[in-house]
Amino acid sequence: MANFCEQLETAQPMSTDNHAALMLSLESTGRMPNPNQRRETVSFGQVDSVMLRDDWEKGITEATPAPFSEYHSTKFPETKLCFFYRGHRMSESGSNSFTQTLSQADHALSKSEIQSLQEVLGTKADKESYTMLDARTQSLNGKRVLIVRGAYLENHYENETVYVDSDGSGSAVQEIYWQSPRSDYAAQRQVRAALRSISWK
Repeated sequence: MANFCEQLETAQPMSTDNHAALMLSLESTGRMPNPNQRRETVSFGQVDSVMLRDDWEKGITEATPAPFSEYHSTKFPETKLCFFYRGHRMSESGSNSFTQTLSQADHALSKSEIQSLQEVLGTKADKESYTMLDARTQSLNGKRVLIVRGAYLENHYENETVYVDSDGSGSAVQEIYWQSPRSDYAAQRQVRAALRSISWK
């Protein structure tokens, strides 16, 4: 955050896209209030709430067998923020791999780690349908999570998924993700900021 303030104080030029993204980031943390933004109570798994623009609304919600809840922009309805639980626990080996990965300091995943996390990653591990651009563990507002960013090959949707250990066992994985058409840049900035504004229970 200090870096952004420093950039504002210097004469160095900043691109329109970068400036907008950083402004949204400040808004999402509450450091720069936005009258067109609200904190939405989600209460889904480990998530308590997120910051959303007023033109975002709740969409499809499913309770069983795999709980799912979705929010989308009314201006860009194909850009969505989703909360998902698979409805079943992973195998012991998959759970152990996930726990071990999250127990380490924040880091970019090695190829061997990605290979060991195939059960966690699900379809994201399939190179025939998904191009993985980045995979790393990261502390997101006080909780260490696994974050994967990439794109689906079939529809070219951009995607970012956060994998959360729901109960400390490593077996109950909650997914929080956004997906968006590659051309919806404005909506992508909004949903990325929303993802990073998560308040945990």
